[in-house]
Amino acid sequence: MSKIRPGAVTASRLSSSARTALRGPAGPQGLAGPAGPQGANGITYRALIDASGVPAGGNTSGAFDSPTDGVYRFGFDRSIAGCALTATLVKVGPVDPPAGRITAAEDGGRVIVRTYDAAGTPTDLPFHFIAAC
Repeated sequence: MSKIRPGAVTASRLSSSARTALRGPAGPQGLAGPAGPQGANGITYRALIDASGVPAGGNTSGAFDSPTDGVYRFGFDRSIAGCALTATLVKVGPVDPPAGRITAAEDGGRVIVRTYDAAGTPTDLPFHFIAAC
């Protein structure tokens, strides 16, 4: 009878049914390890702004600048630099927004939102804004 050299047959060379047959029963579960460090809180800032620039909800705390030709500037209790920003034209109060587009950007730690009608003309329109930090 010939001998098989040590290490010549690895688990990867065995069929899956052979590997399953060679596996023993699971042992008892070990003790729980120490708790890991707490992760950073996901902070979300939000604003519901009507067409005239008045906050209708959210958690804004910075001063609002009156909208000028579809440009809105506002802030929160901290800089939103580095946050993920999104804004959507929506009904806020009695005004249903027409078709259009909206942009949002960080501007010196504050927010600048621009709203446009379907023709691309800057227009004061209601919107929701979210910053996930």
